[in-house]
Amino acid sequence: MRTSKEEQVFKLATFNMRVLQFKYLPCTERKSSRVKITDPRFKQSVTIPFDSEYDHAGQVAVAYLLDKGWSVSGINSDAGVIIMSDWDSNKQLREGTP
Repeated sequence: MRTSKEEQVFKLATFNMRVLQFKYLPCTERKSSRVKITDPRFKQSVTIPFDSEYDHAGQVAVAYLLDKGWSVSGINSDAGVIIMSDWDSNKQLREGTP
């Protein structure tokens, strides 16, 4: 029989969440400011223009994902990660696609 702590550890260890990373890319001589969103699990990324409507790269990334139909659960701006509400492996980060 498991203790309460063991039960909690087991429950958390079997609950996987999909996490995407984001990073602000400052402007260069040739390109304006951008935000790179990376899915480390599937080794994919997409780079999008920084939208000055928002104050932070994380906000820009979340707005992009929501527009593409992703289910966002939360964001940790300090760590540069976005937590997804579900694990939909059909959702992929590819340039020019949802």
